[in-house]
Amino acid sequence: MKTLALLGLALLGLAQAQADERILDFHSEIVVGADGAIDVTETYKVRAEGNEIRHGTYRDFPMRYKDRFGNAVVVDFTLLDTLRDGNAEASRKAGKSNGARIYLGDKDTLVDPGIHTWSLHSMGVSDRPRQRACDPAKCGASRAIEGVRAYRRAGR
Repeated sequence: MKTLALLGLALLGLAQAQADERILDFHSEIVVGADGAIDVTETYKVRAEGNEIRHGTYRDFPMRYKDRFGNAVVVDFTLLDTLRDGNAEASRKAGKSNGARIYLGDKDTLVDPGIHTWSLHSMGVSDRPRQRACDPAKCGASRAIEGVRAYRRAGR
């Protein structure tokens, strides 16, 4: 009987260890126009367990930073659309010392545990039109990310 109880506890611990909150995939499509306009659509596949991801998630955007050559870069953007699992999602933009934080989700609504997909669409303008986009795994990621894909293409 003790062996069965220990086995049950071990399996429960294994299930909890595998059910951690994390970003399972991060996909970013960035279109840079000749005029410096930056059209960005980001998609996050997230496993939420109700620990840190209770009401939604967030994304930090550096808007003032130095490029690889040490030049100062300033970017401004407008949030156009946010979705969770294909449906409109509440969002808000808050200032940070070097940029902005976008909160995805409603502070009064709990997210069901499980796998969810958030996406946000924004339009920005850089003071350096050909500036490379910031790697999402290095700029504003606060959780472990299993997969990152970023695509950048020139616009018309």
